[in-house]
Amino acid sequence: VASQETLTPVCEVLGVDLKNNLGPVYGKKNLVSEGETDAAYLGAILPLLLPDEGKRPHLIACTSGNNIHSVVSILIAQGYDARAIVDNDCTGRTELKRVRKLFVDVDGGFNHVQPVSEVQGESIENLISASDYRESFGVDPTNEELKKSKALKARQFAEKVKSGWRPNEETLEK
Repeated sequence: VASQETLTPVCEVLGVDLKNNLGPVYGKKNLVSEGETDAAYLGAILPLLLPDEGKRPHLIACTSGNNIHSVVSILIAQGYDARAIVDNDCTGRTELKRVRKLFVDVDGGFNHVQPVSEVQGESIENLISASDYRESFGVDPTNEELKKSKALKARQFAEKVKSGWRPNEETLEK
């Protein structure tokens, strides 16, 4: 995996400006998620938790949890305020360690990446209450079919919230 010292000159030589290619926003917190599913859930919930759009972080979805450390380090090297949220699974914990190691000299690395929950094994989907899952999808959150269509379910959830439906307090407090 390339480090920020390697990628910054490559970006400069190629004339690549990350603010136009990856979509981060200067002057705002950029929140990197493991994937599109995580970004869809966060994009649905954040407006409810932070109604002032100016206070909400800008969401950036990675293509997998395995490259969080690279994306965060590139963004920070380019001068962005970048943070990441990861599932508390094996991949997420690995990325948590990688990012914290990269930025240990800055702030101990603890401000750049956080797990969605302190409970081992929990993912972004676990932050949605069981009753909200049942109401949104008509099945229990432990249903194996949900795991097969995570992206579709996340989009359905986001659309439901955008249409005016409000998740219960249990979901919003998680």
